[in-house]
Amino acid sequence: MLQIGAPGVWYTDAFPRQSRCTRLDIKILDTAGHGPVYEQIRSQIAAMIEGGELTTGSELPKPHVIATQCGVDRGEVQRAYFELEQAGLLVSKKSKNFLGESTVTFRVV
Repeated sequence: MLQIGAPGVWYTDAFPRQSRCTRLDIKILDTAGHGPVYEQIRSQIAAMIEGGELTTGSELPKPHVIATQCGVDRGEVQRAYFELEQAGLLVSKKSKNFLGESTVTFRVV
């Protein structure tokens, strides 16, 4: 058990953060016969939305999280999110976190 205020203890261990983001199960296939990576990501997320797996208001993970999970470049995920936003399936909201850094949240419309 961690004690609050103990030397060297990071306080987030005492107060675990709950993630509001939906975990996405994205599979990236070889691009030779399956198209560019961003199209694979876009089509899989669109299928999740249309199939009801992702519902209105669901918060999607940040692009760097999916990129790390899939082992792809973050720009591929950003492009997929952009195309989903242009298609009217996602909406992005820009805000600032507690450190004053700019953040973007993506939600299903």
